[in-house]
Amino acid sequence: MYFMVTTPVNRQYDGMWEIQWAVENCRIIRTRYRGLFLIEAGEEALQLIRSYDTTAICRVIPLDDLIRADLTTISERTLSIAEKKLGGGEKFAVRCKRRGFSVPSMEIERDIGAQIVAAMGNPVDLENPDKVVFIEIIDKKAGIAVLSESEIVEKEIIDL
Repeated sequence: MYFMVTTPVNRQYDGMWEIQWAVENCRIIRTRYRGLFLIEAGEEALQLIRSYDTTAICRVIPLDDLIRADLTTISERTLSIAEKKLGGGEKFAVRCKRRGFSVPSMEIERDIGAQIVAAMGNPVDLENPDKVVFIEIIDKKAGIAVLSESEIVEKEIIDL
């Protein structure tokens, strides 16, 4: 399983060390973007990170898949995951953040959202969705997740 981790820019390496201390059996995947890295670990990693006091980890998003970043692959895989994870009638929003990818985020959000509505009939609610469809594009890779806000780990950084 993959997780996307964000840290303050000046504490990225501290965040990598903390993840390794908290999870132990994981693989760190560095990106060229400061304050952003991926980890590959078992499902228990999320609970371990949730209970870990941190000086550097801000946010951890569990990804349903990590794929090649091209629009066709992203569209097909996102729709497939949404069909499995969105319940009938659940309100959703699509949020895309792209780094090193030429297509604008808003264009991707609208296109994927329209595909989900056409295929499943779920309503879009940008203000108060039941679930959020996350598309995180990092150069040639795209992380996809369909989650409720409570499934994202938001950490408060402690000062030592």
